[in-house]
Amino acid sequence: MLNADTRQSAVEPSSIPLYVESAAFNGKPPFSLLNGGLWSATGTNSSPFQAPVDLRSLEIHFTALNYAAPGEVRFRHRLDGFDADWVDDAGGRLARYGRLPYGHYRFRVAARNEAGDWQEASEPFAFVVPTPFYRQAWAIGLFVIAAVALVTGIVRLVSHRRLRIALARLEQQQSLERERMRIARDMHDEMGSKLTKISFLSEHAQVEAEATGALAGKIESIAQTSRELLQTMDEIVWAVNPRNDTLENLVAYLGHYSVEYFQNTKIECELRLPQDIPHHPLSSEVRHNLFLTFEEALNNVLKHSSASKVKVETSINVDDCEVKITDNGKGFVVPERQGNIMSRGGRGGNGLRNMHQRLTDIGGVCLVASRLGNGTTVTIRILLNPKASHKP
Repeated sequence: MLNADTRQSAVEPSSIPLYVESAAFNGKPPFSLLNGGLWSATGTNSSPFQAPVDLRSLEIHFTALNYAAPGEVRFRHRLDGFDADWVDDAGGRLARYGRLPYGHYRFRVAARNEAGDWQEASEPFAFVVPTPFYRQAWAIGLFVIAAVALVTGIVRLVSHRRLRIALARLEQQQSLERERMRIARDMHDEMGSKLTKISFLSEHAQVEAEATGALAGKIESIAQTSRELLQTMDEIVWAVNPRNDTLENLVAYLGHYSVEYFQNTKIECELRLPQDIPHHPLSSEVRHNLFLTFEEALNNVLKHSSASKVKVETSINVDDCEVKITDNGKGFVVPERQGNIMSRGGRGGNGLRNMHQRLTDIGGVCLVASRLGNGTTVTIRILLNPKASHKP
């Protein structure tokens, strides 16, 4: 008699033949992944399939052979390198992916019957999405080298251009200074000698002429005019000569000029200069405008102040240079300023307006303080540091 064990099923579940059939990239017709197709399984191909660089979509078809109950087969898949876990497809036999990052991938699929265990396909589909050449290490290194070379070339080109411009400006400046030197020398040698001769001859003729009379007066006028022209020419030569384009020469010349200006007058001149004068370049325009303002201030003291004493004081700070002309004269009512224009009224309206304008043109200030019976103080200030602001 044959004994049967009713606790054990009569038929052992058999394995399900499972295959990855085909793949389609970027919506193109699919190609077979079965043996003999365009791509062989991992066991017969040493390198993974090369996907398109511009991968935008991927469809993978898979199937399982179960003729007894095909509707009971369930699937799940996983793309190593992208999916974090298995994806349940139920009865579906298709996996879709969009754009995938560059890298290596392996597509795996598993199936089972209604009551069976999961069985994985023995031949997964391995492929790689290649990195574009411009994202590869050698290309990035080449781009970096090219960028560095380009930047270096641009910097060198700009530097050379700036250097050429600077050299051209320097050459132009030197040429201008040579021309200024020539003009100053010619004026001193030619005009100076002729004016000196005129002054000498006129004074000699005045001695030989009668002490009184129209002729003596005219000769004296010629002599005085020639002396004034000599003084004016000396001022122009000083302003034009590029050797005097320093703060030290400016301060020294102003002190020397103020002492000579009041030498033969009833006004006593007190001069105060700083002991240490830093070497600071000044343009001829700055020196010329400051000197004309300074000269106008001395002229006002001599002609209008009725003063007996005048003090010329120079002080130098880090940011500016200041010259003060203070007299003990009768003083006056300072005209009011309307913007940058000084209104008429009081003495010296035009002169004060010109003084303010000259200092404004060179970025300086001219301050006039005066009261009737208490003298006058004229403060001339120029900036040595262009970034510094005006002091009140």
